[in-house]
Amino acid sequence: MSAMTLTRALSHPPEKVWRAISSGAMLAEWLLPNDFQPVVGHRFTLQSPVQPQWDGVISAEVLTVEPPRCLAFTWVALGVVTTVTLTLTPTETGTTLTVEQAGFAEDQARNLAGARYGWGMFLDRLADVVAA
Repeated sequence: MSAMTLTRALSHPPEKVWRAISSGAMLAEWLLPNDFQPVVGHRFTLQSPVQPQWDGVISAEVLTVEPPRCLAFTWVALGVVTTVTLTLTPTETGTTLTVEQAGFAEDQARNLAGARYGWGMFLDRLADVVAA
């Protein structure tokens, strides 16, 4: 199995970043429209733009909620099941956010590259949301 990992340094305390990653309304601002709740076992959906041969629906389930340190959930899109883990680490200047999406099969290099590209865009938007 393969994983994609991205790390971003944010100049805000972990509590402020946590609010942005653990609120459904704030997730919608930087990630995708959703019906997320930060409750272990909560099943939710994220709505990506519709594409040919895909309705854009990402199914998910909350696996871990450890404020203000770690949030993890399943991510099921186009039949591919992965786990997304967002980890916040306090630093002297704010927070380091690490996003890992794990569980890609070895033959899913295209999906892995797409995840890296998508999460890069999402994290750029998250930085703007946290700064606002």
